[in-house]
Amino acid sequence: IMKRITGNWRESVEFRTGLNQKAFELFEKNQLLGIGPCHFTQKMIKFKNTYAKLYRENVEKAKETNVRYIFSVHNSYLLALSEGGVLGFSGLIFLQVFGLLTGIRAIFSTTGDVRIACVGMTAGLLGIYGQGLTEYALLMDQGLMPTVLVIALM
Repeated sequence: IMKRITGNWRESVEFRTGLNQKAFELFEKNQLLGIGPCHFTQKMIKFKNTYAKLYRENVEKAKETNVRYIFSVHNSYLLALSEGGVLGFSGLIFLQVFGLLTGIRAIFSTTGDVRIACVGMTAGLLGIYGQGLTEYALLMDQGLMPTVLVIALM
């Protein structure tokens, strides 16, 4: 984390901007259905050798910690748009709107400690939705499953 804070931000911004542009290009090729779930990584590896090298290095590191590594655009919404097209992106937005409406309804239909818990869970949903602008975890197991569980609890 310290390396990212004190490092060269321009390189990071250029790297992420290139991924964002590629996500839009992939979306333009198949707007309705997208390129398919989990296909962004394969497309990027074939697109540029530097991406393939970076992916190989990180896959090896991820195996040591037993973590699944993907090479992805750092924006959940662009990732959903490129991999799922308009249909997949619409499904994500539907889930988010449904979750927020469920949270608001839960806040106003409860009292006491339960209301406080519902306020907290709704605020948490807003937080993870916002995080989706700079990270793709919302569409990975560690982000999607807790989000769905919070919505189900409310």
